[in-house]
Amino acid sequence: MFGEKTSNVIIIFCQYTSATDGIEQVLHWLDHLQAPYLRVNCDKERLSLEYLDLANDQIVLRHNESTFDLADVSAVWYWRGGVSLAVPQYDPSSIVQEIFSEDFGREAVKNIGMEQRTIASYVFGKLFKKPHINDPYRTSVNKLQVLEIAQEIGLKVPKTYLLSSSKQIAELAGESSDYITKAAHEGIMTTIGRRFYNGLTANLADIESTLLNEKFHPSLVQQCIEKQYEIRSYCFMDEFYSMAIFSQNDDTTKTDFRAFTQDCPNRYVPYKLPKEIEEKLLRLIKRLGLNCGSFDLIYSAEDEYQFLEVNPVGQWMMTSVPCNYYLEKRTALWLKENTVQ
Repeated sequence: MFGEKTSNVIIIFCQYTSATDGIEQVLHWLDHLQAPYLRVNCDKERLSLEYLDLANDQIVLRHNESTFDLADVSAVWYWRGGVSLAVPQYDPSSIVQEIFSEDFGREAVKNIGMEQRTIASYVFGKLFKKPHINDPYRTSVNKLQVLEIAQEIGLKVPKTYLLSSSKQIAELAGESSDYITKAAHEGIMTTIGRRFYNGLTANLADIESTLLNEKFHPSLVQQCIEKQYEIRSYCFMDEFYSMAIFSQNDDTTKTDFRAFTQDCPNRYVPYKLPKEIEEKLLRLIKRLGLNCGSFDLIYSAEDEYQFLEVNPVGQWMMTSVPCNYYLEKRTALWLKENTVQ
């Protein structure tokens, strides 16, 4: 009815530019396991809706020259890039204007946009009821909310403030503790021309007070925890793959391990979190409605685990490669196992 049909398929949503994020390695394993999949490069292409029959619970989607029934999708992996449905380019304004008015035509265009979003929301809601890794509608979390939940669960977190004046900064500076500042949402990460910009964590002591206005946008400030080492822990389907990062002995990486240079790289080693900490992190990830995520923690000079944040779609290759966790194989096997169920 709809041309060539693909069945029992794994859908993978990713970015075409995600070559360093482990996508290709997972696909090589899926090829080896002979698991059928469709890769949707969200920054270059989209799925399109061919047909929907609500009474018979049938949704037919198209990807390039292949069509498939949603019932034949076995598993879904979302790895960055927005998800949306491609729809025929149609501008009803000229037709509507012949009957009504130009203003009504503009309203008609807005209304069709809402129609499209309603259809896409339903289709992707059905799709992500399948066994899936990550969720396109939960790619970002509110850091302040996460810290609050972490405290409720019993994890230790640094003292955290939102400050908006140089006077408040000066009052903190009078205390014995050091403080850092970082993005309340996500740090800037972009390339302009030949320059790469990355918003890292900064120590307040390194910021010139003369650069601060009397009033400024509310900024997240936290107590700087003296660390023995940092921990990046990737949680995949209730299993933890952790790594210790020894970054405290170099001034460049002392505040943020991501500031390393090739001349002085960090040391990464496999690590096992205490069961009590893993259980609390699992409770946190469930409260947030996630099934995967990369956690950042500090093991402090006081021998305490301090929770910093969680990235719902975190970079796991940086943990997998130095620690030989082979998470690309683990991911492919999970997708394959759900294909044969």
